[in-house]
Amino acid sequence: MSFFDSIHLSLSIFISIAMALLAALVLKNDRRSATNLTFGALCFVTMGWLLMTYISSRPDLLYAYLPLARFTIFFAPPQSLAFFLLVHTIPSKTFRLRQTHLFGLFSLTLLVMALTLTSAVFSGVRFDGNHAVLIPSFGMPIFVGFVSFFSIGAVVVLIRKMRKAVAVEKKQLRTMLIGILVMLGLIISTIMIPIIFLQSDTFLPFAPVYVFVFLVMTAIAILRYQLFDIRLIATEFLVTVLGLALLFEGVSSSSVP
Repeated sequence: MSFFDSIHLSLSIFISIAMALLAALVLKNDRRSATNLTFGALCFVTMGWLLMTYISSRPDLLYAYLPLARFTIFFAPPQSLAFFLLVHTIPSKTFRLRQTHLFGLFSLTLLVMALTLTSAVFSGVRFDGNHAVLIPSFGMPIFVGFVSFFSIGAVVVLIRKMRKAVAVEKKQLRTMLIGILVMLGLIISTIMIPIIFLQSDTFLPFAPVYVFVFLVMTAIAILRYQLFDIRLIATEFLVTVLGLALLFEGVSSSSVP
């Protein structure tokens, strides 16, 4: 394994564990809150996406690049929906959408997820030496439209909420907005657009860094502005993340020849 691959793997593991811990702490605080449940779902879906971005970028798995690429974008629809539902619901303990609307959104998301695993989105792959080029198909506009709609919708809803919020709540939402804008902006501009339109996955290994930005901003909102009303267990999260950072540094150092 090369040094670059080791860094990619270490980052993916570190950020995935940190996200799992953060989700667990939020759910432990209130398992019935719709906001907390949505945040937990977002964390676990993002962990799955991180895992697939690493696996699909491995050169020794180039022969399976097409199914791995399909499984990678498989996580994009639920991730974008989770972002939208989170900002639409926060800080309420119940969903603000009607049950019929939620059922419709979940059903549509499942259909788009199923679509990503077929030849409707990526019909095939061609190889240019050691570089794989994905071939988009007729279903690509459906996938892009779905992800873009809910991603942009999440930003719009959050901005509207932030304008109406006051005091601490406004700071919470502003911090989350920065994290979401940076992460989604980088994912769309350097991963989605190049893969779909330029057939380039050059920036795919940087996915953990983009997620780390969102993780840091969320941690700031929790620790500084009491997002999710976590007070007693916030210190536990911080100490654990620092321990994981030290472990990551040790793993990275040992991989240097």
